[in-house]
Amino acid sequence: MRKSIVETLDAFRKQELSFAEAELVLQEHKQQAELKRSSISRAQVPAADQPLWEALIRPGLEVAFQGLVGAAAEGLAYLLSRDQDAYRVAIALAAQAVEITEVLEARMGLLSQVTQRFILTAINPHSDVVQMEQVLEGSAESTLSFLD
Repeated sequence: MRKSIVETLDAFRKQELSFAEAELVLQEHKQQAELKRSSISRAQVPAADQPLWEALIRPGLEVAFQGLVGAAAEGLAYLLSRDQDAYRVAIALAAQAVEITEVLEARMGLLSQVTQRFILTAINPHSDVVQMEQVLEGSAESTLSFLD
């Protein structure tokens, strides 16, 4: 199981991960967050879910994933420079992304089952965009789709 951004930076600081290993993990986090953010922006939800999706859920997810992109980028900057400010910013951005997803999870009960499953898959750090999109494709009740 891949380490989180915070765990990766911590392991690097403790010299439990090499520069190359930490760099690879952070690059993977950055790429995955960018892909998930793009997928979220293209997702179409059922009409009943539209108001909450457009007002809170989609923008919140996009900000959370952008925060993870920033956290990974700052983490990479830390690896190169050992600058403590970059380390603190990376940790703060990662923590902020977690806080945002916790707020969104609390509001999910107001959405349809298929939209809830999509969101839970999106915020799972061990799932990828393919798994997210399979949630939508695999449901007979699904009226979610993606814009091309």
